[in-house]
Amino acid sequence: PEDMIRELWLKFMLNVGANQVTAVLRCTYGAIKGSKAVRDLIAETMREAVAVSNAEGICLCEEDIEKCIGILSSLTPGGKTSMLQDVEARGIRRNCLHPCPQARYRCTRKRSPGKIHKSSGRYF
Repeated sequence: PEDMIRELWLKFMLNVGANQVTAVLRCTYGAIKGSKAVRDLIAETMREAVAVSNAEGICLCEEDIEKCIGILSSLTPGGKTSMLQDVEARGIRRNCLHPCPQARYRCTRKRSPGKIHKSSGRYF
């Protein structure tokens, strides 16, 4: 690419928008194409990356957001972002009824006790 630094920021913007939103919403690429609300949320998330890139002197703009959303909308509808695949593989689920925001996500996998520390007797 002619401007590699800008291309890296563009990829960062696309990843910020697509990965976080699809992981939180648990949605595939098909939801991006099929839902204006999902596209709007992705665009808003990408605008945050644009603001940071602009502050760093890298010129990204609304046109870049539209181009990236077009790319995401053209992907295989059943496809999943890597972050969504990670969330699903780790068994992380939402527990939206929990009053503490930090505890709204918890791991549902059975954890092995690990090893016992010799002096404290605790698992680690």
